[in-house]
Amino acid sequence: MSSENKQLDLFDRYLFGQLNTEQKAEFENYLATDELFARSFDVYKKMIRGIQHAEENKMRVQIREIMNKEKSYLNSHKTLKKMKKYFSFRFAAAAAVLLLLSTGIYFYLNKGNLEQDYMAQVNKMEIRDVNSYMDQLRAPGFAKMDEGRLDSLQVAIELYQLGNFKEARAKFDTYLRIYTNDAMAIYHLGEIEMGEQNYNKAIEKFQLVINDTTFELKDYALLHLGQCLALFDGNQSKKLAVKYFKMVLNHPNPRLHAIAGALISMYQ
Repeated sequence: MSSENKQLDLFDRYLFGQLNTEQKAEFENYLATDELFARSFDVYKKMIRGIQHAEENKMRVQIREIMNKEKSYLNSHKTLKKMKKYFSFRFAAAAAVLLLLSTGIYFYLNKGNLEQDYMAQVNKMEIRDVNSYMDQLRAPGFAKMDEGRLDSLQVAIELYQLGNFKEARAKFDTYLRIYTNDAMAIYHLGEIEMGEQNYNKAIEKFQLVINDTTFELKDYALLHLGQCLALFDGNQSKKLAVKYFKMVLNHPNPRLHAIAGALISMYQ
């Protein structure tokens, strides 16, 4: 495991209360005495908050859709209409639980059994893999991009990882006017569209990058493409989603195999 990944794992263990008393004291001493360590921890916390904010907004949209469908169904059936108060209560309660889960409060109230939602895990893995790839591009002797281009891409990626999606979109758009076929920038725009429920636009972006055999995050793009299709109405879209999840399983990098397998079981 790289030193960067070890540091991120340490950050996670501190945030979720998994360090013992001695380890916690040592961690907090580092925060107080090592400026670079403290700054890295602050950036990581902001990235996690950005992920949680995006997931919470997506969950709210899904809850509203469910409740609106239920309301429409109840209003169209005379017998069920009399039971509207009961059903509304049940859905309100379900919505409250889902929102509690989506904001992460549940995990902080139940520290004995901490686990992240699988998409939060994917996002965290992706941050590591993107940052690792960007570090590789800056390595001596790896002249794939010039320094100015790398700096522009890095700024846009950091804005995205911090949850500042509006500014990130503007930076990626500007960058792509010059470097029109950059798969990393197109991929991140796809993620922004997906987070805003613009699935058609997200699908277009992900389909562009999965055809790039050299793209480092092709398996992530396949997974997100499948997710966008699965969120469409109709069995045909879900069948196509399963096709892309199976392509993730066939990808030589096994990092997303378990998640793809779970999604296949869900939609088949």
